[in-house]
Amino acid sequence: MLNIDSWEDLKEFALEKSASISQTYQSRISFEISEIEKQGAERYWVDLHKEQKKFTKNDNNLFLPFLLEMVDIDPSLNMEASTIVTSISASNIGKYRLSHDNSLPPGIYRDSDMPDIDIDCLPGARNELKDYVIAKYGQGCSDNYGSVCSVGTWQTYKFKSAIIDVSVALGLMTRFDAERTTTQLPEHADDLQENGVSTCRGKTIKDGIESECGLIHAEALCPSCKQSTTDSPTVGQLIEELPALKDFAEKFPTVISSAIKLVGRIRNMGMHAGALIITDRPLFGNIPLAKTSNKGFWVSMWTEGRSTQLSKFGYVKWDWLGLKTLEYIFRCCEMIKTNRGINFGDNLSGWEAIDPEKRLAGFFVDPDGTRHDISLDDKGALALANSQKCDGIFQFDTELAMSLLSYGVRNFEDLMLINAMGHPGPIAALPETMANRDDPTMAWKKRMHPEVYNILKETYGQLVYQEQLTAAWQRLAGFTAPEAQETRKAVAKKWTHKLRGVEQKWITGASKTIGEEEARSIWGKMISFGRYAFNKSHSVAYCLVTLKCLFLKAHFAPEYWAAVMNDCHPDKLVRYMGVARSEEWFPSEISKLGNCKSKESLKFEAIDINNLTMNFTVKDNTIFVGISSIKGFGDKIAECLITNYEYTSMDDFISKTSIKSKTVLERLIKLGAFRNLPDHKNCKALWRYYQIVYGNGPDAKATKSDVYSQILLKDGWTENSITVEKERLIREYTSIYPKKKTIPKKLQDWRPEPRIDLVNVLKVTDEDFSLQEILLFQNDYLGYYIDSPLGAYICRGDLTIAKAKRDAKSGQDLVAIEGIVISIEHAMSKKNKPYAKMVVTDGMLRTNIMIWTKELAAIDRNLLVKDAGIRVIVDYDSERNSFSLRRNTNINMLKAKIKHATAD
Repeated sequence: MLNIDSWEDLKEFALEKSASISQTYQSRISFEISEIEKQGAERYWVDLHKEQKKFTKNDNNLFLPFLLEMVDIDPSLNMEASTIVTSISASNIGKYRLSHDNSLPPGIYRDSDMPDIDIDCLPGARNELKDYVIAKYGQGCSDNYGSVCSVGTWQTYKFKSAIIDVSVALGLMTRFDAERTTTQLPEHADDLQENGVSTCRGKTIKDGIESECGLIHAEALCPSCKQSTTDSPTVGQLIEELPALKDFAEKFPTVISSAIKLVGRIRNMGMHAGALIITDRPLFGNIPLAKTSNKGFWVSMWTEGRSTQLSKFGYVKWDWLGLKTLEYIFRCCEMIKTNRGINFGDNLSGWEAIDPEKRLAGFFVDPDGTRHDISLDDKGALALANSQKCDGIFQFDTELAMSLLSYGVRNFEDLMLINAMGHPGPIAALPETMANRDDPTMAWKKRMHPEVYNILKETYGQLVYQEQLTAAWQRLAGFTAPEAQETRKAVAKKWTHKLRGVEQKWITGASKTIGEEEARSIWGKMISFGRYAFNKSHSVAYCLVTLKCLFLKAHFAPEYWAAVMNDCHPDKLVRYMGVARSEEWFPSEISKLGNCKSKESLKFEAIDINNLTMNFTVKDNTIFVGISSIKGFGDKIAECLITNYEYTSMDDFISKTSIKSKTVLERLIKLGAFRNLPDHKNCKALWRYYQIVYGNGPDAKATKSDVYSQILLKDGWTENSITVEKERLIREYTSIYPKKKTIPKKLQDWRPEPRIDLVNVLKVTDEDFSLQEILLFQNDYLGYYIDSPLGAYICRGDLTIAKAKRDAKSGQDLVAIEGIVISIEHAMSKKNKPYAKMVVTDGMLRTNIMIWTKELAAIDRNLLVKDAGIRVIVDYDSERNSFSLRRNTNINMLKAKIKHATAD
């Protein structure tokens, strides 16, 4: 390796080596060196050389990396290449660049408004990446400050936190009591603005003209128009609305008056979890710094986000974002490799082999070592998208995003387009865009100027991507590249003061090309859609992740769902479990290439005592629940449970692990962990056996007495025969011990002792737990249902919460829900009238169903039963995202199926 420690050394070497080859080389190298110096990228190239970086491609055909032996291909073989130097080579998705030249001229990177740089990574790798950057770039500077620091964040006061701090500071109560007081306030109390005021939006009529009041006030009712409609709640409205706050304000008026003055002010400083500032010089003396008390990290007291304190001074915020979806993909591919022998390359390198020209998204290798290409237009992935079954899919895991797929996805580009337009602004034009796409006559093209068509043809006549904006400004109005970039920023950040002059320049320039009328029309679209326009490379990168998710879910659904459920939020786990149960999946030709030869569809199984794992795992297309899901199981219990033992019975399990805890055994038994062992299928019998042999307390004693009586009865004992036998034993005793004056108490209380084993308990336990009981155990111990909660009832099965929302939004008259009542809460309204709130689940989603005063008075209170199956006709409130029982209707109880867990 060459001994090069500085840019001057590297530059000298490159010039000497290029001169020894040819004049062409030397001329080109001089140009590249000049451009690198203008961009301030000298250290970047020195670091690349020191770290002996190797690249398989040289998309910009640079001579410098070839001379430094970073690439093997001689760029002189492709002399027509671009001459603009970029510091980081482009990704292998060049096809998706727009056709115009969007390169920036020399010096553009010294723009005073520096960009943020976001790097998506595995959540578990984020801290390691940060540590690497700090170690590499943060050492060796004077005063031990280094050139790397974390980014600070400022937390401001909300109303509730202000009440807490003021109460404590004035010595009126302890922090615990203050926090307990604020927990009685609803979340929207924190919507209160500074000084407790808001702008009145009440309607007033003057001289026959209706207008908004606009008075800024803090009262419950506007002093001017006597209405209560405001942008945000006022302190007066909150006090009037919330009895707990009203009582507190009357008792501690000073706290409220002080708290509202603190709202919006800085409370404390924090540290951004993933952001760093990396500079080419020591930070000390250039930026205000603070040091954290716990780990001693240097933190910038300037921040970036709502304000732009960093970028204004040329500092770049590097943000390492732990993307959970990458974790899903990584864990899913690991399970596929383990279960099926299908390999996506070392460190998932198969997913990096993207070739748009060949329509390839990557490759995988089957157990026989045969390589299989993954198409960008994989049929299974696109079919899944078109079926709108995209729960758990990156960027499409919402009801709105899935509904947009109803337009149809024909290829990867359609996926990109729908994703980019599924945001405020462009979404309004999506119907027209899709209609243009599906128009075989391309009538929309005829209405468009040829120059405009060339820019918008890939999005069917609509402005979607940021690159289209800059292309239009450059091609149609003669903007320079820097001017186009500045205008793009002004549009995106809504800098209206900068846009006034730009608008006139656009109209003047574009009118010469496409005419003033069309220029003004396009400008309006630029302003409205441009604020939300997607960066195209961003859209490509996002949709490549989306495609990976679709491919894995389409062909390896068991592994994909297991990976998602292991890392998703608990609230989403409930939905995902319900969705995965309801979605049909069968092995595809791709999934059959693996060692897993099961042809069965996706199934879920509860805990299996001989197949215990911490997390969700897959075996023969069946997903097994991990013990980390079980409530009350800590790490120590989990470690004791996961062993290499093979258990033959529950007694064998207790003997080998020494675990007799009721908390542990009750959950394992009732979740069916022992069901696959011989004679252990009846979980109710097993639970009764555990109580008799290992249990204590009133419940265990009652069970023991009941089972004893049943076994004796089964063995032919009656109370009469027990009495006869007891009398016989007493006579026998007195004949042996004639001088004894008293009969031993043991003999007086004698009853036959039955043989207690699991077989005998099974004989007197005819029925297992009912399906309703099994579902109750699952919800109580796991927080979700393994089996469909409605499977225990006779019902339609398609009256889901999601369907009810769709029906209500589409104007359907009859909107009904079938579900299980999770909880019922009775309360009083502001007018002191009773109402009830039911929380209901259909196994996939949960929702509130309000029962207002008149309906509550009319229905039978016996119908308001927790864990009951119900069918109700409802009205939907889209603003509150909740339902209410429709007037003049009742709650219909679903009929339970007469079926038990052991029934065949």
